Amino acid sequence: MNYNEQFNHLFLKMREEIAAISLASSNRLLLAEQAYLTVSGNYNQVNTAASFDSLGAEVEFYKKINSAFESEPTYFAELYYMFASMPDGKKEIIKYIKNQLEQASKFLFCLSNDLPSFECHRKTQ
Repeated sequence: MNYNEQFNHLFLKMREEIAAISLASSNRLLLAEQAYLTVSGNYNQVNTAASFDSLGAEVEFYKKINSAFESEPTYFAELYYMFASMPDGKKEIIKYIKNQLEQASKFLFCLSNDLPSFECHRKTQ
């Protein structure tokens, strides 16, 4: 098994573990926490296993493999935060989710327009 196949296999295994976690309970906060712990462990495993024979292999690792694993803990950490801070009540939840989507839209706008964070904050306020 070559280098890319090894990490592809690990990534698919991680996705299967997340799918199994999602079937285990209906508690969204607990699911997000367990998924975060799973993906963080896999991310740490990928970073400790990384060794490179050439500069090209290192660049490929950080562009393709590491970025795929790195995005997962960030996603589940944000998901956990969102569920942990979600208010009670249907109307409050709808208002909260709209606010979260608005913040995400502003962030994505800044990313897509390559705006520095301080300038983006000023333009989106």
